Formats: sequence, structure tokens, C-alpha cells
Amino acid sequence: MLAAAAALMITSVQAQDAAIEDLIRSIAHSQGVLSATQAICDVTPPASDRHRLTNILMKRDGKFMARVLIQVRDQTEVQYKLFGSGPCTQQVVVLMRGSANMLKDDLDELERRLSR
Repeated sequence: MLAAAAALMITSVQAQDAAIEDLIRSIAHSQGVLSATQAICDVTPPASDRHRLTNILMKRDGKFMARVLIQVRDQTEVQYKLFGSGPCTQQVVVLMRGSANMLKDDLDELERRLSR
């Protein structure tokens, strides 16, 4: 009985870790798209999202924080290459807004999960 409970607890922790990893990938992608579209449309990005992400990550160890920030940086570079320096069209603006909303939602969820 004790072994079954321990196995269930390990599975739960693994599921939680997997959910956090998925959120991190989503945050990195959203931040990359947001940064690239803001650059195309000549919008100065607010520092608040980056500060919020850093503050949330401080709830974990330094290695975790560094890994996430590297992933965000790498994804931002990928998105800059994909978007290039095209015109600021209505489609780009919609994508920028959608990415900003997704980033906010994912940051809310990451904060909730890491505060447990």
C-alpha cells in the first residue's frame, strides 16, 4: 500500500514537472513571437513581462532560471529569423496581441504552479 502511494506521488510530481516544461516552451514561443512582431511594428516592448517572468522563476533554483531564460532567448532569435523585417500588417498586429495575451495567461499559470 505504501509503495502504491509513493508511486502515485512520483507520477503526480512527474506530471507537474511535465506541465511546467510545457508552459515554459509556450512562454518561450510567445515571448519570441511577441518580440519579433513588436520589432516589425516598431513597438517598444514593456519590461514588465520580462521582469514578471524573472520574478516567477526566482521561486526555483538558479539553474532552472538560467535554462528558461536561455530557452526564451533562443526562441526569440528563431522568431526574429522567421519574421524577418516584413511590414507591420494587420495580421502581424493581431499576432502580436494574441501572443501578448497567451504570454500573460501562461505566466499566470506558471506562477500558480510554482507557488504550490
